[in-house]
Amino acid sequence: MEYKLTHSQAFEAMKYFLEKYYENTHSDDLGSLLGDLSLLQDGMPADGAIWLEWLESIKKMGAFQKDILNIHEATEVMKRFLKEYADRIESKDILQLLSNMQRLKDGTTVKPIYCKGWLEAVQKASSRNGEKLS
Repeated sequence: MEYKLTHSQAFEAMKYFLEKYYENTHSDDLGSLLGDLSLLQDGMPADGAIWLEWLESIKKMGAFQKDILNIHEATEVMKRFLKEYADRIESKDILQLLSNMQRLKDGTTVKPIYCKGWLEAVQKASSRNGEKLS
């Protein structure tokens, strides 16, 4: 099945994915990021700049003109966003997560469990019909 996500659904998929990863690692860096990603009653993240950084990641991937992202595009946007965030705060934990999600030459990933978790997060977010981030 090919999943299609709005920009806000892809953002929520990332949030769901990171929440699950945090349950296993309890990384301080990830906990801090999740606090920033938390959605307030108005549907916007607790840290408004995070949403703008998310949109900038979409733009850098060349997908901003599109209202809908496929799962590959959403994955690449998430990776770009997390890489820039990790570099900015010098987070080894987030860089390790990204390393574990790297595709190998044979098409598999270093740690397939993380890709499975990402797919589950995409499924959860794509079924959401709530308010849209703007």
